[in-house]
Amino acid sequence: KLYDYIRSGKVIWSIGNKCDLNSVLVEENKLGVTSENNVEDILATFETLYEAWEKDGLKKYANASIQTDFYSREFQNARYLEIIRKEIEGSLH
Repeated sequence: KLYDYIRSGKVIWSIGNKCDLNSVLVEENKLGVTSENNVEDILATFETLYEAWEKDGLKKYANASIQTDFYSREFQNARYLEIIRKEIEGSLH
């Protein structure tokens, strides 16, 4: 699902452990915000996003320069197919 969200170009809010891959990808690529899955963090993040939305929108939380084609299902499926084909070819030899 994360790749679908990235592809959409919308601000992503990853809720969960900050060490999880989803959160790391969101943070490293400046795709949105992250919060731990507890009431305090979720509420604080919601308030931050709401204030930003009220003032000037959420543009500062979305990385407009990221290459979203890389995250499309078509591109990812083609990569998976390439990996599978290489594995099959390797096992035949």
